[in-house]
Formats: sequence, structure tokens, C-alpha cells
Amino acid sequence: MRSRPISPIAASFWPTLVFVGSLRSLAALKPERVVTGHGCALHGPELRHGLDALAQDFEHVAVPDQGRYVETPARAEDVSAYRSP
Repeated sequence: MRSRPISPIAASFWPTLVFVGSLRSLAALKPERVVTGHGCALHGPELRHGLDALAQDFEHVAVPDQGRYVETPARAEDVSAYRSP
């Protein structure tokens, strides 16, 4: 049981931590095929290699160095996710 509330900084990284944990779990399964619900189904050794690389180095592979949301992520809580660019 937590003795104190989660910090705002930790809370902002929570969705990423959950995603990376799920990604690592998926990579550990060594799937033959992945159907995500968007885009084409992925399959074979290239899929497994890509999942492993992404799971091991998510911050460098998937997080851009620059862009609209790098410094200030869009959030549903403050409606910034619904503002026009």
C-alpha cells in the first residue's frame, strides 16, 4: 500500500510506463503475428526484432526529439488534447 500520493511527475509518466510494460510483455511472447486494429497485420522475424528493439529502447526509438507535444504533451484532463494546432 502506498504511504503517500503519487507525485505529479510520476503521474505524467504513468501511461508511458504502463505502455512500455505491456510492450515488453508482448515482446516476451515472441508472437508470430500481431493485428493491432490499425494498419496492416505484422508478422514474422521482422516483427519480433522490431518489438524487441522498441521494448528495450523505447525512449530513443519512439520518443521524438522535437515536435508539438515533446515539451507539453496533450492531455484530456486540461482539454489540451482537443485544441487546434
